[in-house]
Amino acid sequence: MKRNSISLALLLAPSLAFACTVCDSDTGQQVRAGIFGDDFWTTLLAVASPFPVLLLGIAAYHYGIPNFWSRSNTDHQPSLTSNAEATPNTSHQ
Repeated sequence: MKRNSISLALLLAPSLAFACTVCDSDTGQQVRAGIFGDDFWTTLLAVASPFPVLLLGIAAYHYGIPNFWSRSNTDHQPSLTSNAEATPNTSHQ
């Protein structure tokens, strides 16, 4: 019963945002206009742009940097024959 009365009192109490004296002042309106002004999307892009670069760097560190400039030529691949067939037998002299 006590818990229910505390919950009801908290729900009926005015919000803490009403206690902010700056929010309804001229300064609060200037701050809000500065954040959500005409250049909001440009500012958001400038603030968020380092994160994809950071994630790319972390992924490159974790998975390794792929080597795009190496030549993967199949002519230089080792053959699939066993070593007994590929090397001459020199044990019986």
